[in-house]
Amino acid sequence: MARPPILNPLAIAFGSALKRFRKSRFFEDLPKTSITSNYYRLIESGQNHPSVAKAMVIARLFEPDISYEATAMFLAIIAASEEGAHLEDKEERARRIHSNVAEIFHGIERGDKLGTLLAFFLKPICEFQAANSTGLQEIAMSSSVLSLVESNDKMREVIDQLNLNERVFQFLSSQYASASSRGAALDNFFEQIPSVYKWLFDSLKESVMHLPTTFGAETSWQWESNNADKFGSFVGVGYRDHITSTENLERYNFQYLWQKDFGHATFVILDEDVETEDSLKKEFWKNLTDALQRSNDEMLVSRSASALKIAEKTTFVKVSDGHREKIEELLQSIPCDGTLPVNSLWFFRALGDGAIISAVSPIDPESKKASIIEFLTFSESRRLAWKIDEILEEYLLFPELRQSHAKIP
Repeated sequence: MARPPILNPLAIAFGSALKRFRKSRFFEDLPKTSITSNYYRLIESGQNHPSVAKAMVIARLFEPDISYEATAMFLAIIAASEEGAHLEDKEERARRIHSNVAEIFHGIERGDKLGTLLAFFLKPICEFQAANSTGLQEIAMSSSVLSLVESNDKMREVIDQLNLNERVFQFLSSQYASASSRGAALDNFFEQIPSVYKWLFDSLKESVMHLPTTFGAETSWQWESNNADKFGSFVGVGYRDHITSTENLERYNFQYLWQKDFGHATFVILDEDVETEDSLKKEFWKNLTDALQRSNDEMLVSRSASALKIAEKTTFVKVSDGHREKIEELLQSIPCDGTLPVNSLWFFRALGDGAIISAVSPIDPESKKASIIEFLTFSESRRLAWKIDEILEEYLLFPELRQSHAKIP
């Protein structure tokens, strides 16, 4: 497809913001990813824009400075703005881009970060404080940036003088944890995001726009069972009774341990009065085997026979007093809707794209049951994984994070 006669102002601003992220890391050549250097240069210049599917690649390049959720949403907006806008006529193309973004904007809840950003692209240039600056006076001041039909170089100059690239940079830097949008034009675009959210939630758009999301314990158990074949590894952090007890293992069958492609599960136990790591492992597998044998599910009963072999996929970690205090402090700092404080934390790494999804829960000490389970955003999950990995660095809980060039925030 031939290049359009004028570039998309949203793509120009996105490319400029991305260039700033790269320079902040002092990258001359980008680390090797599925985005080639040549293609990346086109993105930075605004001549092209990546699909929503590349949002995770970009997030990993510049984490923790950039938000995956914000990046995915802004790329979806660019894609939506181009709907029906591949036109040879400059004015018609500009009108279509403006119209598409206006439709999205009107479907976004007022006060939302994304809506606030788009409002600057839609409002007349004359309303900007920089409107009287040298170099802007000869353009159509009553137009929005999205409606301009100037040369691409002039478009970049206008976006720069109106500070729109800085606004996009700040939006992409924000940890976009929660928002709502009813814009019909977005529906088809969020389906492209290749993350754990695709199969964690019924609607991928809602998973990005409405996180964090809280479920009841039964829903979480069902989710874990339904997606057992999509996990690559697992890290659980909590107390002995919450993990190795018969009550817990009758609810959670840990079916992913039996999956061919599943790698390893690590359980970090926070109790002070634990004998040995080996004793924890034996207790867990005895109680899990008993729970499987009591099950009414023939498949689960049959799996109990191979438990000894599957046990090789699990490791139990008994933490020191100093590590325990740091982890408990971290858990208590995590906000959750429950009346009890957070005392357990779970990390699942997806097969394929390797996305990390975490869930936190306050588990009742009497019933040993979580009243609610709250799944966190991609960005929050990565940050928590970094923190745990930093505290327990000798255990290499998240080796993929060690390979990242990003510093722990």
